[in-house]
Amino acid sequence: MEREKISMTQALIFVNCDTNNQETIRDHVSQIKGVLEVHMTTGIYDLILKAETESEEKLREDVIRQIRKIGGIRSTTTMIVFKPDAAVPAAGDALVV
Repeated sequence: MEREKISMTQALIFVNCDTNNQETIRDHVSQIKGVLEVHMTTGIYDLILKAETESEEKLREDVIRQIRKIGGIRSTTTMIVFKPDAAVPAAGDALVV
C-alpha cells in the first residue's frame, strides 16, 4: 500500500526585536517546537524564522503564541508558504507556483 503524503503548513516569520536582544531571542525561539530554522539578519527584520506544523491552527497555537510571549520582541509578521515542496529552479529558469 502506498503511503499517503502528509501536507504540512510552513511559514516564514519575520521578527523585530528590541535593540541588542537578537541573540537572546534567537536562542529562545530556536527551542520552540515547530521552528526549523532561525536566521539573524540585517535590515528591516532582526530574525527570520522558518516554521512547520501540521496545520495553520497549530502554527498559531504552538509557534506564534509562544514567540509572542518572549520578552523583547516588538513585532512579528507571518507569511504562509503556499507550496513548500516546490522545486528550486535552475539559474535563469522561472519558478512557477
